[in-house]
Amino acid sequence: MYNLPHWIVIHGTDRYSGKTTLITKIIEHFSKDLPICGIKISPHFHPLDDQSQVIYQTGNWVILKENKGNTGKDSSRMLDAGAREVFYLQVRDNQLSEVIPFLLKVISPEMAVICESEWVRNLITPGSYKREVQKMSSN
Repeated sequence: MYNLPHWIVIHGTDRYSGKTTLITKIIEHFSKDLPICGIKISPHFHPLDDQSQVIYQTGNWVILKENKGNTGKDSSRMLDAGAREVFYLQVRDNQLSEVIPFLLKVISPEMAVICESEWVRNLITPGSYKREVQKMSSN
């Protein structure tokens, strides 16, 4: 278990629960005074585009550095909000423990980190943790 007091972890119960919106608001607010690293961890694998900057990759997982703004992707939205660096990970939950040591090597130690992931809480103790709950409309 990693003790990472400079990390904030946010996860939600469903898609469109407001996770990325909350993250971008936090980044916008604090990035003026503090270098921030954004991290998006997904257990779903998508094809990589030609502009993806691969930092580490195995047959089971990949760490990408987001370097393109205004795409609408969650990682791009973090960059647009003012994060100094943003990393996007594609890794299955049961293999996340393999990736954390590689991820920690690429993040500058002076950066505050905001991470969107449910399963990372099984491996780290962050300074703050927030769960966004999907609001269901009653009809």
